[in-house]
Amino acid sequence: MRHSFARRAPLLILVYPLILVGVVAMIGAAGTQDKAEGLSLFFIGNRSGEIEPCGCVVNQLGGMQFEATLYGEVPRENSVRVDAGGWTAPFLTAELSMKTRYGLRGMSGRLDLDAVNVARQDLTLGQKYFDSLAKEYPEALGRLVSANIYMRAVPDKRAFSPYRITERKLPGGKSIKVAITGVASLSKPSRFTSSDLADEDYIVTDPNEALKPLLADLNGRADLTIVLVHGTWRETVAVAQLNPGIDVIVSSSRPPNTRDTSVLIGKTRILSVHNTQGKELGRAQLVEAQQSGWTLAGEPRWLPVSPSLPAVQELVDLIDQFKRATEDMMRPKPRAVRTTFAGSQTCSSCHFRQFKSWLETPHARALQTLVVNGSQFRSECLQCHTLGFG
Repeated sequence: MRHSFARRAPLLILVYPLILVGVVAMIGAAGTQDKAEGLSLFFIGNRSGEIEPCGCVVNQLGGMQFEATLYGEVPRENSVRVDAGGWTAPFLTAELSMKTRYGLRGMSGRLDLDAVNVARQDLTLGQKYFDSLAKEYPEALGRLVSANIYMRAVPDKRAFSPYRITERKLPGGKSIKVAITGVASLSKPSRFTSSDLADEDYIVTDPNEALKPLLADLNGRADLTIVLVHGTWRETVAVAQLNPGIDVIVSSSRPPNTRDTSVLIGKTRILSVHNTQGKELGRAQLVEAQQSGWTLAGEPRWLPVSPSLPAVQELVDLIDQFKRATEDMMRPKPRAVRTTFAGSQTCSSCHFRQFKSWLETPHARALQTLVVNGSQFRSECLQCHTLGFG
């Protein structure tokens, strides 16, 4: 063995440097694969009213303050940021409506989304809500788009901007115009308790009937057309089949084969929102091809919105503003009848052994966890972290 090794040693001395160079080259290639190739399309949806993790469990995903960090990985002029819709909580209280308003402020502010689709469930907020939003935060209302939602009082008037056109640059420096519109499902969201508001204030029309004249109007005015669809997968496929001029569809629904990262119908590329409650952010690299329109440079990726990322202070402050606002909503109101509540100390006088055991469980610190997180005035948290709330 020694004799054999001795004869091969000169050869190994020559080969090892070549192997080392190859390994270094592979590492370098792996390190550059995240660099922008084409236009970076960031997409998200189905936030369900969430703006940050509740903090009940460690290592939770989500949070606008961390989502903003992911956007910052690509120069703003080389990226498009969209939300497919479904940003309203599944049931509405005064507190959750207010949280949605702060969420819209974040999406139109520091997150700087180019367009936010309005889903059927988002209409549960009602016309008065959007009217007040127009007065207080007109920029937030200006990011909302919808091609097929009309005012019931004025049936030929769209309730929101039909589309937005923004100018971006490809990494090589070429300027392009990107048109973004959105459509909502015709079917009612059955799990949303106040969906009847959509029928009181708005009319939701057939998505394809609304898109046809709109896309014809955009023809020649944009280099890239993106349609945000909040609906079923069948509705998404129908939009692609009946409107071949669309370059990219971002859908709120997943394909039947959930392992498909994207689906191509004709020349239309369909990308699906991968998760809910703002837990993951999709990113696809779009490259302009002469024959086939826009194509993907590699497979889409889903980036975890993780608290391990650096937080953007501006959004940390915005979320803190929301938490402080809940304190005013939770201030006790004087009652004609005084009521009392028997807490843990009262129980301990007769059940000290059980009380001592309880002190060693997380339940004994349930309220304190809210205090640490600044959420002790949020009713959606208190109903699980306290006894007798409400």
